[in-house]
Amino acid sequence: MQKTLKVYPNPWGVHPLNVRQSCAAHGLDRLGRPGHVVMTEVQPGEKPLHQFVGAKLCPKRTVVHDNLSADERRLRKAAEKLTGDSLTLNQPPQDNCWVFLGVASSDPDFTAKFTKADPVEVPATQYYMQCLKDGDLLPGDGAAADVAGYRCRPANFAALAEAAKRFATPPSNVVDLIDPFEDVKPELPKKASGSTTTTGSKGNG
Repeated sequence: MQKTLKVYPNPWGVHPLNVRQSCAAHGLDRLGRPGHVVMTEVQPGEKPLHQFVGAKLCPKRTVVHDNLSADERRLRKAAEKLTGDSLTLNQPPQDNCWVFLGVASSDPDFTAKFTKADPVEVPATQYYMQCLKDGDLLPGDGAAADVAGYRCRPANFAALAEAAKRFATPPSNVVDLIDPFEDVKPELPKKASGSTTTTGSKGNG
């Protein structure tokens, strides 16, 4: 029987052990809503299912904009040259609203409600273990925390949300910002006798 891990999605895309660096690619959208998602693992030869760990798009609250402004067309044209994606200009921009563990990202009380949600189970594969180490997923049990190299309990989620907001428009003196984890530090798992603990160092992917 395959082992499983309990995990939380990380809607803010902020690594608990590497707040400043990971915030450079945080998960807030242009409306300030959490939107960092992790796709479910796709096995070799399988087609992507476009499903996400503990998250799904909310069709009622996701807004698709049919008309592109001149600035948007200019930016998309530049992106097309960089990526070689000929469909860039044909894809209407949209403001995605995500539902994380049953809580809509547009909910004013998102963080408080998300904190009360239960984690989901994923197979203990290399893919999901790397997502934990990278901070793209958050540990929801002791086994997942051992893999991640840190513990980030629901009590820490508010600090992650605050960190994402602080770095959404980073000022020039980022170094002087107050560390949001100054008072709430994630707890490192206790080392078992004769074992070592690996700490994730990469930021949000």
